[in-house]
Amino acid sequence: MKKTVLSSGPWFLDKNHSKKLSSLSHLRFANGSKKDLLEKIPDANVLLHNSDIKLTKEIINHAHNLQGIVFLSVGYDGIDLNAVSEKDISVSHTPGANSIAVAEFTFNLLLNLVRQTHIISQKTQASQSWESIWKEHVGTELNNKTIGI
Repeated sequence: MKKTVLSSGPWFLDKNHSKKLSSLSHLRFANGSKKDLLEKIPDANVLLHNSDIKLTKEIINHAHNLQGIVFLSVGYDGIDLNAVSEKDISVSHTPGANSIAVAEFTFNLLLNLVRQTHIISQKTQASQSWESIWKEHVGTELNNKTIGI
């Protein structure tokens, strides 16, 4: 008998992974709301979760058949670990899964600082003239320069 896998939102799986997981299980999706998660979690054997919705004792208590949670995150701060422990539910997370995103964001911040785009954005939103902003905050061009961590 196939297990029921519930994804707390449809955005976590690409088509290939969804197709593969569907061939191995009954794959269901919640719409990302707490209400929908509470309605669908009672039948789930496994929960794939990465959402702003905290997995509280209330939600865990609705999970009558839940055997495991894969928290698509680098930590466990969104799960009531005492509640899952009481129900003997296995929990795993995905350490390092966001390492590329973190590195890219770090370089985004470096570029932001070097080019002063945060200041330009604030002043543009404050409706200051582009010419005065440009003269004051050109930033540094990166041609023939090295930046890094």
